[in-house]
Amino acid sequence: MNGTLDTIGKYWDRFWFEPDTRRSLALIRIMVSLHALWILLSRDHTGISAVTEFWTQVPQTSQWRYLLFPGHAALEGVLRWIAIGALLGACIGVFPRICCMIAGLLIYHLAPLEMIHSGSTPYAMGLSIAPASLLILAVSKSSDALCLWPRCSNPKPGPSGDYGWPRRLIWLLVAEIYLFAAYAKLVRAGLFWGTGDNIRSLFLRYGFFEKENLALTQFSLWLAEQAWLLPLIGVGTLILEWTFIAVLFSKVARRILIPLAFLFATSIAVTMGIHVGETWLLVLFVNFDWMLQKIFGPPEGPEAVGQGYTAPQTDLIQPTAGRFP
Repeated sequence: MNGTLDTIGKYWDRFWFEPDTRRSLALIRIMVSLHALWILLSRDHTGISAVTEFWTQVPQTSQWRYLLFPGHAALEGVLRWIAIGALLGACIGVFPRICCMIAGLLIYHLAPLEMIHSGSTPYAMGLSIAPASLLILAVSKSSDALCLWPRCSNPKPGPSGDYGWPRRLIWLLVAEIYLFAAYAKLVRAGLFWGTGDNIRSLFLRYGFFEKENLALTQFSLWLAEQAWLLPLIGVGTLILEWTFIAVLFSKVARRILIPLAFLFATSIAVTMGIHVGETWLLVLFVNFDWMLQKIFGPPEGPEAVGQGYTAPQTDLIQPTAGRFP
């Protein structure tokens, strides 16, 4: 029994506390902040809050859950700009952990206003996992590198599990987007979702009625007539979403599924006009240290080779240590 528990404990530690570098975690802080900033700047939350029809769809429980109430459009505008300022601070490294905390809490409050764009829920509109990701970065050592003020006085030399677990936890949040999408399809439509008839109806609905680009509309209609291709698209989508969780455990899965996920997101954006804002967070699976060493050479200082730094594997997709494949 003790041997089994020891084995489970080793796998647990290898999964959550795989060593990573402080520079890699700092780059994740910057990219998560830039992504949230991009989504926030692309929406007019003040205007949305002032739309009377919006509030008729929001139950009281949700209003109290997110502390969102009608009649405070000006306040929402102020909070939006505070969140934008906090995200900028997290990007450039001015009190980055405090800025991540402020931005995470404010985006949790503002994100539900996104539901006016999707009609019913704020999910998969770009800010679904931003609050949790920013709060993870706020409580981790994400300010130990690429920080203007205050400078970290005692960063850990070389890769450390302290820099690895935040990345792994944010990876989990990204993977859950695909897992929950697959679960929702199964609950709402069952296995029928992957049939050719259903995929054809989706192409006709989104490709014809919800796009203004004539060329893309014609392409969507052409796809809707390819009876042999439609079941392959449906089944392939379900396989991708159900198996994407494997990227947490396997480098091989990351090499295959992450490029496919990018291709899938691009395809539905072109054919259906559906843009999943979180798609760009797939870049968090990239091995940043490998890329930076290719461009700038090995790091200097506490993380230099020979001073506790272990050069990352030459692999564009983030490697997995330990006994995972």
